[in-house]
Amino acid sequence: AQDEMDYFLMLEGSDGGEQGANEAATVDKFTSLQAMKVMKPESKRHRCDACGTMFKRSYDMKRHRIAVHQKRRDFACSYCARTFTQSGHLHEHVRVSHTGKNLFACPTCEKTFGTKSKMERHARTVHNDTRDHTCGLCNIKFKEKRYLKAHLLSKHEIKIDDLEAMSQLLLTMD
Repeated sequence: AQDEMDYFLMLEGSDGGEQGANEAATVDKFTSLQAMKVMKPESKRHRCDACGTMFKRSYDMKRHRIAVHQKRRDFACSYCARTFTQSGHLHEHVRVSHTGKNLFACPTCEKTFGTKSKMERHARTVHNDTRDHTCGLCNIKFKEKRYLKAHLLSKHEIKIDDLEAMSQLLLTMD
């Protein structure tokens, strides 16, 4: 546990500043790029045998199968009882939950978040009323794509797994 804490604090930098966060992001990006190099994208798509979900890369399909269908959560936090399907999710959890570092502040209200994507989602949904995701079947507009997807499933009984399928159903995703 202490080794994990030391690692994250080292990535954060000795002053806890932005440089460490940039280094952590660089490590994450490098790891992601390495994973992409290992599994070269195929021109054909990969279908999960268990549920039919489609993936562009076989690596993503295998990761899905392990996490969703085998329900394996091989990465355990040594500070609490939480487990994760991916090491990156564990690292993010430790940094946000156990180091006390929230590195991303909302430019409007200065509320801080552990990840840039969570801060951006907050800014987009709380401080902006733009609804860019429109259902092509009933014209209801949503702030986020995930709400449109939930609407399609609950109201129209349509499961959409990727943007290609959405465009085939004439949904506006601007």
